[in-house]
Amino acid sequence: MKANKNLKSFCLLSIILFFSGCSNDNVSEESPIEDNPLPIMTISTSTLDYGYFEQSLSFFISNEGETTFSWNWDNNSNSFLEFNPSSGNLNVGDSIEVNVTLNRTDLDTQNYDLETFVTNNFDQFETLNIQIDHFVEDKWLINGDIIDAEYDRNNDVIVVVSENPNELRVFDPSENSITTVPLNLPPSCISVGLDGNHAVVGHNGWFSYVNLSTMQLEDTYTVTANVYDIILAPNDWVYVFPEEDQWERIRCIDLSNGVETQHNGSSIYEQTKAKLHPLDNFIYGANTRLSPSDFEKYEISNGTAQYLYDSPYHGDFPFDGNIWISEDGSRLFAKSRRVFNGSSIQANDMTYNGELVGDGYVVTLDYSGAAGKVYAIFSPSNFEEEPTNEIRTYETEFLAFEGTIELSSFLIPDGNNGGVFYESRGYFGFFNSDGAKYYVIVKAEEGSGAENEWAIATIDVE
Repeated sequence: MKANKNLKSFCLLSIILFFSGCSNDNVSEESPIEDNPLPIMTISTSTLDYGYFEQSLSFFISNEGETTFSWNWDNNSNSFLEFNPSSGNLNVGDSIEVNVTLNRTDLDTQNYDLETFVTNNFDQFETLNIQIDHFVEDKWLINGDIIDAEYDRNNDVIVVVSENPNELRVFDPSENSITTVPLNLPPSCISVGLDGNHAVVGHNGWFSYVNLSTMQLEDTYTVTANVYDIILAPNDWVYVFPEEDQWERIRCIDLSNGVETQHNGSSIYEQTKAKLHPLDNFIYGANTRLSPSDFEKYEISNGTAQYLYDSPYHGDFPFDGNIWISEDGSRLFAKSRRVFNGSSIQANDMTYNGELVGDGYVVTLDYSGAAGKVYAIFSPSNFEEEPTNEIRTYETEFLAFEGTIELSSFLIPDGNNGGVFYESRGYFGFFNSDGAKYYVIVKAEEGSGAENEWAIATIDVE
């Protein structure tokens, strides 16, 4: 019995040792398990947002993993962006600042929303959104305060008078050039001769005579009125329309000797707006301070003006205080949007011819036979003459309305690299000689605080 018991114990011990030996053999043949180091690339922001006046922004690339990696900017054909640096290596725990410069030269006026990518050699990538607010200033910004303006189609230039500084200025929009003549007094109005060689500028009790070929102030003349409007006629006489004293006389000055005479016939009222007939020896006047308003006509063939007659209407049609004349003199456009015939025959002269479709009152208007267009800018009120920001277009035969053109706004910095848009208000508008361009002297709407509130906008005529 004792021998069998010892045999069983020996066999059990042998089995235990056998299996233990097998287990030890398996452990000794296996390799320890080791994890590969992980790369982790991050960027500090997902979006770079360029305001209208922002040129450069930056972000950080960081290595938050367990191994070094190399990174690269995937340009994605965004040629107006420059990364500095655009590639490199990052050790574990390091970061690098990347500056992104924006070249706006070839960008259009719009808001851009783009994507670009940062990649590394472990096939990881981070998306960087690029948002850009961009505005192309296509107006010609000018300093000073524009008081009055006319267009010389002989030389295709805009002639203006300004305050701050007191100047006569000639703008050539095709060449983007400007020439100036200093004035001795603040100006109130301007008239350019039909041949484009001279201009006269009205002041209080004076007017200046300027040679536009030499850009020299040739002479100054005294006149017995503060000048509200002025006409330089082809007969080398100047006609001054007084600003005050109610019922008044046109001052007629012979430039050859400076002698002043007063017109013959019925009186005119203060602050009459005047336009020279483009072909004949006549001036049309529009009274601005009488009700009902009216047109008048004066002959100037003998030098001293002769009051001829007014329109055949008395309140039948509103005129409302200004006048524009077509190139051939056959149509008279009133501030009220009404259109009247121009004629050398009194029975037909200043008779109703139609009206321009729209609401409000004309602030500026021009007529181009070459383009077959009438362009006008209106004001919503006859008393507050801040015009709108749109040009209304009409064809010339039937004066059919064709549409509107919005003037581009002024972008004013907000102090935080962004900007606020202020509408352009169109005060003076002119076609060039071939009718291909329309130039508008605009001012930023009230409250803009713009350093240059005035500008010249160029519109392609279609």
